[in-house]
Amino acid sequence: MKPITIISTALLLAVAGTSQAQFLNKLKKKAERAVTKAVVGSSSSDNNENPDNASEGGDVQGNSPSSTVPASAAIEKYGKQLFTLQDKEYLVYGEVSLSLKTDGAHVKTVTHKDRDYYLYDNGTRQGPFNKPPVHLLDDWNRSYDAHSQNEDFEEVSGTSYVSAGVFEVDGKSYGKVTTVGTMRHNKKAKKFYALVIKMEPNTNKITTFLYTEKGTRKLPGMATTLIISDNGQTGGVIIPATQYNAKTDQDAYNFVLNDDVYIALADGTTLGPYKYVEASDSYLDNHGNYVQIATSTKNAIYVNGKPVITFTDKDVESYGAFLTNTKGTSGAWFDRGTLYFSDGTKIKNAVQPVTAVEGGKDVIYWVAIHKSNVYLCKKEI
Repeated sequence: MKPITIISTALLLAVAGTSQAQFLNKLKKKAERAVTKAVVGSSSSDNNENPDNASEGGDVQGNSPSSTVPASAAIEKYGKQLFTLQDKEYLVYGEVSLSLKTDGAHVKTVTHKDRDYYLYDNGTRQGPFNKPPVHLLDDWNRSYDAHSQNEDFEEVSGTSYVSAGVFEVDGKSYGKVTTVGTMRHNKKAKKFYALVIKMEPNTNKITTFLYTEKGTRKLPGMATTLIISDNGQTGGVIIPATQYNAKTDQDAYNFVLNDDVYIALADGTTLGPYKYVEASDSYLDNHGNYVQIATSTKNAIYVNGKPVITFTDKDVESYGAFLTNTKGTSGAWFDRGTLYFSDGTKIKNAVQPVTAVEGGKDVIYWVAIHKSNVYLCKKEI
């Protein structure tokens, strides 16, 4: 691996960002078409057989692996029927929710019959309503777009928290610092992650620290990238292996293309090293697993440095969501209405998938709609 300059690294990152942005609209359109197949709310075609069997979960020639499970077989193996639509009653497009409560999973759907609307909750029918009662759905606007950063942790100017050389957050002083680099602050929860630079007395050596409201950690190398889980409970900083293992100042300033990485967490533990993966997205999940989405390059998803899902489909894109088990050893990729499981199983027309832990086992729930019947499905991951 050859050292390159900081400027070169920045240029490469800019090119990568531009490439990803170019196909964003195309992926969004594909996602919308898939949801249309998964939840049908129009009239006369709802109960008709589709010649290519796509709405039944069958294979699409030249596009799907041999492990695709037809809808009827998937329902028989994984599903439980909740209710059947009445004659001339139709689902309202997109208005389906799946939520996990203390008494179990709840599937809610909005239907339309004649000029009235109804709400089903696990088979119990309510109504009629004059307007679609979407306000009674649970998590009905759940997003399965590409993973994004926790919006509660706002990226802020770290230097604005320094006064007379003292670093202060939410009314608490964290002592003298030289400067503050990257910082993300959850003002409501009064939590933060910040990269702090301090000059050590007598030696004038510059050292980087990771500060949180719970304490500080001295970092073994230079770092600029914070990484925080969605729930904000796990966070740290990504450090290239060259900087992490640097023995001299010269080593610390060498930047290596496609370098391995470590993740130094705020709790004092370190993850890695992880081999370089050309990923469209990398993040910490809520279980502290390091996820790398490489669907557009290696057709795979890596968790903690190991491939968990390898795709055979040519049209799998990075515009989806990864659902993983607690240990990060298994899971499913949800892309445009299709679930791709680690064991090779592929199930089409899945709606509102969500993970849960039952009896110490990780499972994925989803809703299936087949020939006017609505099912709650579950598979262990």
